[in-house]
Amino acid sequence: MYVANPTISYGHALQEDCDSLTGWSANGAHEFGLTATMTTDGSRLRINATAGASGYAYYEKDVTNFSTDTYPEFLVRYYTQYADTNAAAKVEVVFTSGTQVIMDSSYFTSQWGKEQGTLTAAKTVDKLRLYVTTKTGSVYFDSVLLDKGPFTFPYVNGLVEFEFPNTYAYLTIPGRVGSQTQWISSESIIVRVETDMEMAGGVWGDPRGINFMDIWHEAHNADWCWFTSDIGNLKVTPTSLKIRNVGLGGKPRAIMEMREYRATDASGETIRTRIDKN
Repeated sequence: MYVANPTISYGHALQEDCDSLTGWSANGAHEFGLTATMTTDGSRLRINATAGASGYAYYEKDVTNFSTDTYPEFLVRYYTQYADTNAAAKVEVVFTSGTQVIMDSSYFTSQWGKEQGTLTAAKTVDKLRLYVTTKTGSVYFDSVLLDKGPFTFPYVNGLVEFEFPNTYAYLTIPGRVGSQTQWISSESIIVRVETDMEMAGGVWGDPRGINFMDIWHEAHNADWCWFTSDIGNLKVTPTSLKIRNVGLGGKPRAIMEMREYRATDASGETIRTRIDKN
């Protein structure tokens, strides 16, 4: 029995995948000799601080200006080297007039953590700033989303499914009974959701049905979406959407398939990290 229906992010104004140094500029360090450097392993950004008793440093990136009235939500995924001391993570959104700290310098977690919330209304976003604050250590950023928000899948009473496909070769050996099994690779996780689309008054298509179609249609404008469920949370690419009417008097259903999105090899992660269940 599912505690909560799944959600998927949509309408991405800013989709910072934190997999490249391109576009980031250093602001330098402030207070007590703290120094900082930003690096990437191709999957996440790391800001490392050294030789500072306290203080802060940040890296800044210009973004395409957009209104917080149209794109009011944010999501940040991050972790810190230490669970409750030393270097802390901080995130700030710069508007054309004013700023908003969406994560202050009290954020520590030694496992991947997420912060979600709402941006200040009637503002125009201009820049994004990622900070390392207080003392020595590293902070890691996996992604930052500024979007229209999470869309909740309605009436999921049919199916939420995670598939973990492995690929094997079965080699025939002369003179041997039984093939030799050789593991080749593991594919990306496949996520499937099936929902009842019947709406009050028998009108299923607006707004939820159209929203599903829009998310899948707009996939060409988004490298990935953030998906949450009781089974796991991860970046996905929407691959297949089917709308099925099971006949006269039946309930229209939506059958959706998504695939895990990755920039790097997952073999160095635990499964708990991979599906955000630390």
